Amino acid sequence: MKDKNHLIIWSDSCAGQNKNFQMISFYQYLVLKKKFSVIDHKFPQVGHSYLDSDRDFGRIEKVLRKHETIYLPDQYRDLIRSASNINHVTNMENHFRDTDNLQVQLKVTQKKKNELNEKIAFRDRIKWIRVQEFGSYFYKDNYDPNTPFKKVSILQNKQRLPLPENVDFRRVFRKTGKLSEKKVDLQQQMKYIKEDFRWFYEAVLGEQSQEEKRNN
Repeated sequence: MKDKNHLIIWSDSCAGQNKNFQMISFYQYLVLKKKFSVIDHKFPQVGHSYLDSDRDFGRIEKVLRKHETIYLPDQYRDLIRSASNINHVTNMENHFRDTDNLQVQLKVTQKKKNELNEKIAFRDRIKWIRVQEFGSYFYKDNYDPNTPFKKVSILQNKQRLPLPENVDFRRVFRKTGKLSEKKVDLQQQMKYIKEDFRWFYEAVLGEQSQEEKRNN
């Protein structure tokens, strides 16, 4: 029987999405809340990172190439679902969480050296990250199960702090973000959009105008 308390993640090493301290902070939260007892995040060798998901993306891209114009996100969802009889699409619009203050609430901070006082080549060399206790993470630069992990303590102070309580990991219900200069481009392209789909882009532009008014 598989251990449901042990989460294993494989992903590429994209620093903006996967290999960053924000993800480690999130794993700290999951361990703190006892969602998992152990979390392992493994990163394939750069240039050899073909994962099972890459095969799925290949099927999806093959389907997308057959459609010259796509106007709505729902059309993408239908095409992704049609790329394979096992594909499932989940609408994540109401599942986003605000992590901006997560590190502050957890009272953790990114460290440049491990407990052996060695510099951590976080983005370039780490192949395996493990979180199994709040306040630290472990890492190694290979996938050998017999190679010992190196530990990094990430509490803000050396002395162990009381465990954080009532961490506000709130759900984001309102759409955020700015189109910036792309707003003008979208306005200029409106005349080329089929009238049946124009309502979607008018709604996007309307939301941007309301956002700008709230920020002014």
